Amino acid sequence: MNNANVVRYEDVFAVGTKSVTITVAGKPVEVTVKDGLRLKDMQAITKYVKVHNGKADFEAMDSVIEIMKRVVVAWPFLDSAGKPVPVNDVTIGNLRGPIALQLFDAIEKDIFPSDEKEAIAPFVGN
Repeated sequence: MNNANVVRYEDVFAVGTKSVTITVAGKPVEVTVKDGLRLKDMQAITKYVKVHNGKADFEAMDSVIEIMKRVVVAWPFLDSAGKPVPVNDVTIGNLRGPIALQLFDAIEKDIFPSDEKEAIAPFVGN
């Protein structure tokens, strides 16, 4: 096989995670997120995303919640009993607005670069 035609697995398949940092109660907090959109994620969020000028618009709240529940892997939040707060529809939906928007903004900037926003456009309606 010609090595010039070989592409690394991790360059083709989104399999990893990374951290994004937000500020909660004046402290930096690292949240673990997927390293990008998977095809199955793109398919699931298409009903919430609109395309404007060839780029996906993730501004609708339904799309924010859907994307966050598909991308956020772990966070360091504890409940009043000191137990980890799971990442799921309910807990994401119960985040305080400013924290949720800060987290989504960090995800959108770090995980969904403009080329991925352009790449999702063919999958969604105008």
